[in-house]
Amino acid sequence: MKTLKSYALTLLVLVTLLGCQKDDPAPVSESIAGIFEGKYDNGTKTPDFFWSFEIGAGGVIREMNSAGEKIGNGIWTKSGDNFLSTYHNDTPYNATYSLKAVYNNSERTLTGTWVYGNNDSDGGTFKLTKK
Repeated sequence: MKTLKSYALTLLVLVTLLGCQKDDPAPVSESIAGIFEGKYDNGTKTPDFFWSFEIGAGGVIREMNSAGEKIGNGIWTKSGDNFLSTYHNDTPYNATYSLKAVYNNSERTLTGTWVYGNNDSDGGTFKLTKK
């Protein structure tokens, strides 16, 4: 009888523990922070010129040249999949730019448009992939 009670208690504990087991958690969205490389172009042309950014935690963005040297810096924000940035290119253009893009978490890409300053009519397109 004592053995039967022991088995019954063990079975009750196992059923309780298994019944309380949580489902797999929802996938966590990957952080956007990191190095992005890709191409940009003017107007509506297919992006063809090298472009790279280091998107840092805390809203800091740095433009990088093909040698990995910082050539500009600014700020960024992200709401949902929408990415916005304003940054100043130090070398060679000494100009301010704004970026609007959509972040595709599964492809790890930023695809969007860029403009000079806050002008909505001049600029072009870009596509960057997280390394």
